[in-house]
Amino acid sequence: RDKDGKFSEKPEGGAPSPRRAKKTKPGVSQAEVDKASQSAPGDRGPSNPVRSQISDARKSQIVDARRKLGRGISEKISRRAPGGGGEFSLGLEELEEILEHGIVGFVSAGRNPNDPSDMKLSDQQIEDRYESLKGDLIGMGYRFVPVVGKYGEEEDSFLVMAPEASKEDLLGLGEKYHQDSILYSVGNQNELVYSTGDNRGLVHAGSGFEKLSEDAEDFWTQYCDDKGSCIKFTLGLSFDRLRKQRLSSLVTPERAREILSDGKINGKPLTRGQRKYFGAIASQQGSRQHVMQ
Repeated sequence: RDKDGKFSEKPEGGAPSPRRAKKTKPGVSQAEVDKASQSAPGDRGPSNPVRSQISDARKSQIVDARRKLGRGISEKISRRAPGGGGEFSLGLEELEEILEHGIVGFVSAGRNPNDPSDMKLSDQQIEDRYESLKGDLIGMGYRFVPVVGKYGEEEDSFLVMAPEASKEDLLGLGEKYHQDSILYSVGNQNELVYSTGDNRGLVHAGSGFEKLSEDAEDFWTQYCDDKGSCIKFTLGLSFDRLRKQRLSSLVTPERAREILSDGKINGKPLTRGQRKYFGAIASQQGSRQHVMQ
């Protein structure tokens, strides 16, 4: 106690009060866990729901990805503060490392072949939609590289390369830009998640990626670095069966509006990614008309 009878924050001698050390998993430093729990450099603070809602399993995935990729690549691709995302250059060997060990997503804004109205959009409308998607990724702080995919028809896409890449964010963007599906991969475990249509919320899963020859005609994604060197590859997926997505991707627009009004899901505050995701569902028709015009 001090002279007024109150407890002092420091014991006699000026030494700081001892604090109980947080428990960490073997081989994982507390600094790594703390860093993994931060969605972006601008998302810090004890009251931030983005930070507080990340599960232990999610933290472990991020820590594992960072450790395997190494500090250089991890810092290069890490998510920035809101508005600080953007396109950057990546070497082909770095790309292979990220596909093997990282957490990545693929999202596009091209024509949805399963929607006749979408197929009537002009090239300029598709270009505008592409630029709008690019702006959204920048606003969300994601680092990304442009890629070209050919799965029937060629289209421009983005490969989102942040260890913190959120499936909810990518699904929200897939719905906003009326895409048939998005791709999401954690440590070489892949998921194609349908974001619109009758299969919305269903998943084809698989693992691994395969480098393809330059003359591959279909079912490939291609990335070219700033030196003009290119690589074609495909992610392993099984199309023999569909499984349900264990996210809230089957909610109706009415339910999405209720969730946004409450500001919570399962008793926990919504993260920024969840707000964007449920916002896209709640106003899907309006958003769709907006980005198509």
